[in-house]
Amino acid sequence: MEAGTVRLRLIHDNAPPIHDTGEPYLFGLQTIKQEILPGRALPGGGIAFDFELKVKPGRDPDHPAFGGPLASGPADDRFVYLSWEAAARDGYINRLKARLGSISWDQVRQAQAEGRVLEADMTGRRPHDATPVIWAVV
Repeated sequence: MEAGTVRLRLIHDNAPPIHDTGEPYLFGLQTIKQEILPGRALPGGGIAFDFELKVKPGRDPDHPAFGGPLASGPADDRFVYLSWEAAARDGYINRLKARLGSISWDQVRQAQAEGRVLEADMTGRRPHDATPVIWAVV
């Protein structure tokens, strides 16, 4: 498989963070440089985060490896963070991992060939949720 890029989207209900302290926060995608990127409001409520990642063969060439400024974690367990960053102090109120390990080369190639995105709905998920993330080409 060749290196390239793939478009992705995370959907969230825009609920406040678990352990909400009442303090102001920024909610969005967290870059590896600790920046928070906002999403866009959806007509029926919720928020969508559209982004792009680099993709290439990994240690196991049957599974894609993801990179770029949003891909966090070790090479064999990459994820993207949705974060609630405290606005008035350093640190995060909470963060939620959207793991990328369940994405297949077939999904990547289909999304690329058809100009579509890989989407995962993170609504209702909580930090430390180990339930596999389901990605679909939409």
